[in-house]
Order: sequence, then C-alpha cells, then structure tokens
Amino acid sequence: MQNSIVWDNSSSWNVLYDVSCQNVYTKDPGFVDYANGDYRLAKGSPCIDMGDTSCVKGDLDLGSCPRVVNGTVDVGCYEYQEKTTWYVNGTSGLDSYSGMSSSQAKKTIQAAIDAAANGDTIRVAAGTYAPIVSNNKKIKIEGLHGAIETIIDAHGVGRCATLGSDNAGAQRRTYLIGFTLQNAKIAANGGGVLGGTIDRCIIRNCVADGNSGGAARNSEIWNSLLYGNSAIN
Repeated sequence: MQNSIVWDNSSSWNVLYDVSCQNVYTKDPGFVDYANGDYRLAKGSPCIDMGDTSCVKGDLDLGSCPRVVNGTVDVGCYEYQEKTTWYVNGTSGLDSYSGMSSSQAKKTIQAAIDAAANGDTIRVAAGTYAPIVSNNKKIKIEGLHGAIETIIDAHGVGRCATLGSDNAGAQRRTYLIGFTLQNAKIAANGGGVLGGTIDRCIIRNCVADGNSGGAARNSEIWNSLLYGNSAIN
C-alpha cells in the first residue's frame, strides 16, 4: 500500500494484516467534508505534498484532476487543487473530461458543480443547459457569453437553479452570473431560482404554485431582468 490514508476504521481484527505500507497516513487527514463523504483534502491538510511521486501510476486522481500538483503527489486518492477554475461546454465537452481547461471542458454544469470545491469558479460556454443544484456550495458559476447566449432551460418541469434553501436565515453562497433561466414550473418555492446570489441574469416564463415566487425565492438579485413569470394561488 502506497500514498494512502488509513483512518477512522473499526475492527476486532487488525485493519491491515500482512500488508506492506509506504507513505500511509493514519491520523486525521483534514478532508473537505468527511461527515458528508467529501474526501478531498482541505487547505492545510497534513497530507498535501507528502506522498512519494515515484509511486504514481496515472496522470489523474479519483476526481479526474491532475494527480501531481506542485511537483509532489499528495497522500490519498484526491490531489489538492487550490481555487480551481472549471470549464463547461455543452457542445464539445464530456463529463468524463477533467474540466480543468477549455479543451477538456465538462459537458454539463452539474458535473462541474459536483467536482468543484468551495472557492472554485465554473466558466460556462454559450449554450442551453439542464437545471442545476448546488446545495449552497461556495462557488461562482459564470456564463462566459452573458445571459443572452447562456441558458438554463427547465422545459416546463421543475426549477432552473436550486442554489440554496427556503430557510430565511440561510447564507447565499452560490453566485450565478450571466445566465437566462427559463421555462420552469414547480409546485412551490421559486420557479426560476431558489437561494443563491444572482447577477446579470434574465429570469423569464417561470411558474411557481402557491404564491411562492414565480421567478425567485430567498435569492439576492442584482442587475437582472425578470419578466413573464407568475406565482399561481
């Protein structure tokens, strides 16, 4: 076993038996969100740059990001990527790509959101995309060609962008910049968008039942245009 993390295991027998180990870390590795299954290394993790690069077998880590950053591999299955910029292109991208450059762009915005860590930026090429959910992740999602050319279309089923929650006290940590959100239809709580901070966007033709925000609910909105939306009682 090489460049691995062995931590928080429980067994009546030895966790590792008759296994040759090299660069194995057995203390708290400092994951991004261990409780919720995010095993990427957080900033300041003791596992960063502590592996043996000569043992590396491939170019990418488990998240399809570069396996070696700063010249030395990290311990664990994810390489620490500080404030990464992710790229999305609905025409030429593939979700199996790393997303780390415009030539290796992911196909869907959701794939980039899932891969991103707090503090990251997602840059989206012109096109029409499926609805997204960010769970209030602290990221910035930018339409590179502005709202006219970068569209999230719900096609009459569900919400365009679920960025946060309906909790009035919730922080709005996801930023959505330069998109059109259109053709949403949902039972309640924001047709176009729920939560988040919206800037330079267009929200149109979105519907929410129950007088709960046809265009948006519990969102902070700047420099945007909202028209043709309705909340039905």
